[in-house]
Amino acid sequence: MKQKLTVIVIVLLSVFGVKEAKAQGIAVKTNLAGWAMLAPNIGVDLCVSECSSIEAIFYKSAADSWLKNANFTALQLGYRYWFGREPLNSLFCGVTATPARYEMKIKDSKRKGDCLPLGVNIGYCYPLSDKLNIEVSYGIGMLYLYEDIVSVSDQREEVKASRHKTSFSPTNIEIGISYIIK
Repeated sequence: MKQKLTVIVIVLLSVFGVKEAKAQGIAVKTNLAGWAMLAPNIGVDLCVSECSSIEAIFYKSAADSWLKNANFTALQLGYRYWFGREPLNSLFCGVTATPARYEMKIKDSKRKGDCLPLGVNIGYCYPLSDKLNIEVSYGIGMLYLYEDIVSVSDQREEVKASRHKTSFSPTNIEIGISYIIK
């Protein structure tokens, strides 16, 4: 997964310009809302100009969590425009995409699928010190879902149905802590 994250960051840097990112900030971050759902996560926010940044946060649900028979893996990618010309330290708005894969067991069936929330968000980053920030954001948008409903019996799995769904929903809820490295 580390290699995939590196490739994604390189692609995003090439899109937004590497020259501008050389003297800017880098922050390591985590989403406390994710931890509250027993989904450990770690991410990075990289300034690409004096008023924009890109972020990537990797989520992986904890085994044997309160979700019991459910697990998921997700990678949140985002672009942020910072108002006030102070990246990592002011009001921002942005766009996010969070491709995810999940599997959950309900009675004698499983639901396996992929989802892609795409949305816009707004938030604020509160400085606690020169290096430490608290960040709050909320996003809404479209959720694209594809899942298979699988019947489980005698160690055999058989696809009973597949469904595609598109809905309007929250796409990002973040209460995070970030530490500015540079």
